[in-house]
Amino acid sequence: MIVILAGSAAFAQAPASAPTAANPQPAFEVASVKPNTGGRGGGRGTPDPTQFNSINLPLRLLILRALDLKNYQLFGPSWLQDLQGARFDIHAKAAEGTPKEKIPLMLQNLLVERFGMKFHMEKRELPAYELVVAKGGVKMKEAAKPVDEPISPDNPSRGGVVATQKDQDGKIELAPGRKGSLIMGMGGAFRISARLQSIADIVFMCQNRTGHPVTDKTGLTGTYDFNLDFSPGGTGASAAQPSSASSSPLGDLKEEVPPFEVAIQSLGLKLQPAKVTMDVVVIEHIEKVPTEN
Repeated sequence: MIVILAGSAAFAQAPASAPTAANPQPAFEVASVKPNTGGRGGGRGTPDPTQFNSINLPLRLLILRALDLKNYQLFGPSWLQDLQGARFDIHAKAAEGTPKEKIPLMLQNLLVERFGMKFHMEKRELPAYELVVAKGGVKMKEAAKPVDEPISPDNPSRGGVVATQKDQDGKIELAPGRKGSLIMGMGGAFRISARLQSIADIVFMCQNRTGHPVTDKTGLTGTYDFNLDFSPGGTGASAAQPSSASSSPLGDLKEEVPPFEVAIQSLGLKLQPAKVTMDVVVIEHIEKVPTEN
């Protein structure tokens, strides 16, 4: 399994109420919302900026997309956490000439209209991490010089074409010289192979893997190449909060393939538990089944 890691986006502006004649909100010209019955799909869009197609996504992920949120910024009913429950297909089209930046707001309003979604924004203190340089210093390699020559289409992936090679242990890694990041399943473990990564890219990677906000406290300004092998265990994205017990710091765990929060130390970095106050969205009400088309 190989997945391209995507970038993060900014917090979206949310409507205060459902669209009405007196308070119109941007809306799709036509929209179909149905429970998924096919089992396959994803959240990919189309080249046409006026169309929005989402197949087989749970309601929580649709809300995250509509409000442009990180997972840790969304609070609501406990059933909304279940990503294995009901999933939905959405096919919608906006008017010609609609800027693509309007599509998320239209999706918000569609969820308000069809699922009766009511929500508000507030500030909350959340468990978080600070990324710092570990004792002993940075162990990542300075990034190889970028290359411009074309590559062969031998390794097609979701993000286009990538060039891979094998390391000294025979494990797959990205070839140097092109910015990118892959996550690959290797039996019971995972590998992130990354090239030309800034510290902002590494912070984003840490947020994705831990499920918590991460603040850069490293002071690093370079770009780096690295491979990071880790197990799916540990605190991970499902944890309620990062461990802060000084008697059992993350670095004390010893496993053949450690969890991400420990494995990151092989790069000369460390995740320190912290707290952060930030904007979140609280879902006050939402139906499990949409109204009919």
